[in-house]
Amino acid sequence: MCKKIKQPIIIIVLGLIFFLGSQKVVQADTIYSKNGIQEISTVMKSVQEVIKEEGFSKLKEKYNITANKYSSQNDYLNKVENFYKQYDPNNGLFLFLLEVTLQKICDKYENPDQVNTIDQAWNAYLFYDTGFLRDSLLFQMLSMNVPPEPSLPKREIKVIDQSTGENLNLNAYYLDQNSDTTIVTTGGFRSNGWDMSSPEIQMLVSFGYNVLFTEPRSAGISDGKYITLGYYEKDDFAAWVKNEISLKPNQNIYYYGGSMGGATVMGALNNEIPSNVKGMIEVAGYTSVDGELTHVYNLAAEKLGVTLSNMMGLTEENRQATFDLLDTQLLQPNIHMTLYSNLPLSGVQSSAIPKLFLHGDADNIVPLSNAQSLYGQAIGSQNTLKIIPGGTHEGNIFIGDLGIETHQAIERFFNSLSVN
Repeated sequence: MCKKIKQPIIIIVLGLIFFLGSQKVVQADTIYSKNGIQEISTVMKSVQEVIKEEGFSKLKEKYNITANKYSSQNDYLNKVENFYKQYDPNNGLFLFLLEVTLQKICDKYENPDQVNTIDQAWNAYLFYDTGFLRDSLLFQMLSMNVPPEPSLPKREIKVIDQSTGENLNLNAYYLDQNSDTTIVTTGGFRSNGWDMSSPEIQMLVSFGYNVLFTEPRSAGISDGKYITLGYYEKDDFAAWVKNEISLKPNQNIYYYGGSMGGATVMGALNNEIPSNVKGMIEVAGYTSVDGELTHVYNLAAEKLGVTLSNMMGLTEENRQATFDLLDTQLLQPNIHMTLYSNLPLSGVQSSAIPKLFLHGDADNIVPLSNAQSLYGQAIGSQNTLKIIPGGTHEGNIFIGDLGIETHQAIERFFNSLSVN
């Protein structure tokens, strides 16, 4: 039984990958402390050492861990959900990961014929917690460094939360540079603010256009309980565009977003597009939600190695069942969304407005193949794919020589459309 003590390392690894995926690309470069990465690594080692030194039986008794009898996948998933909901984040990351480890060992020992389905339930809820819940338990236990609010005029609009039917107040900041053109931007995954000093924001400002910095639902001071990875954020973005045009009817508009924000602006092309919109720029966006989560799943397995990923249940055999469970038992009932949609891809296939796809070839969070596929299937005669050699997902494409290359690519795109 003690040979199973490494199983919940997947929780740490997946959390780390989600953490990395939330960094950089559209003002997120200082939102979460980089110390969080080291924090997870340190805790992972500590959990392993404590179990090895104190022993499973002693720790099981100390933390009052009792095995859950497995009856059905839905019933067991409810037990996992209750564990998350009842856990006090003030206990800290170490105790959380230790108790999850002990719980999984007990449950698998009690239900040896349900090892895979137990892994699927824990992994499905982990994806749900880290990927879709604003008040993620795991993220509450990570160190965060939220940038201060910009000293810019605020804007607010109301939208409907499709998952609850309630009104959401969404927040944005407006930089007026007395231009007849506005870049409407949207933040990336868990982008809890706008760092006006970041190289990316400075680049956008440098073009001399007005910039509307929108905060997605469930980010910053915008309302919201759920993050939907672009599924509903696309509609919020479209509402912001309409708001800008209502205030300035003759304004030229550019869409701009990176990472999840890139998926959002591409998804917004499925909506009605006002004639004011002259083009779209997306940076490191993904083709589909399930495609991106599949990559994260596979990346975690790769980082763990074959032996350890098998021990974690992070296998090809479990992957589809894990995502189906996430989709049918968590996303559809709670958020009224499906994991299986190709909104970014369908957006670029449905609108012929000029598009710039910008992606680093060293991006291991959202692979370059996403941009290549999107560009290859996009309609319209004024589309451009710009690949930044050595560019990663962590924002280096806005710094130094790579930053110059990125700036020039966007400037050429603007100039090609004669919007000055």
